[in-house]
Amino acid sequence: MKMRSIIPMRIAKIGYVLISAAFCLVGIIMMIHPDLSLNIIGIFCGIAMITFGIVKLIGYFSKDLFRLAFQYDLQFGILMLVIGLIILLKPINTINFICISLGIFITIEGLFKIRIALDAKSFGIQKWWLIF
Repeated sequence: MKMRSIIPMRIAKIGYVLISAAFCLVGIIMMIHPDLSLNIIGIFCGIAMITFGIVKLIGYFSKDLFRLAFQYDLQFGILMLVIGLIILLKPINTINFICISLGIFITIEGLFKIRIALDAKSFGIQKWWLIF
């Protein structure tokens, strides 16, 4: 039986934690200093979305056991890369674009997590409700 490398999955998991922590930190900074330049915010958001897209692609190409955890990450990774590039090219228009894009992204991500939870339940995974 061929052993699979867990390194890509570990990179993806660590990447998710680091990106989430970075977003929390930036959110706190933006609450404390709301007068930051739109240009700086746009550049940060573009870089963060590109990084998050890369992490999602690494997660997709990792070999998780049931292929559930990262099954939609190819599409989301590409979407995040494209949105990140658009934001980097037009950082001044970032706020309007981010609000719309992020709203769509969060809604779709939530819907896919529901689908993944239902798939996990049908596989017989006991803690499927944690994904839900």
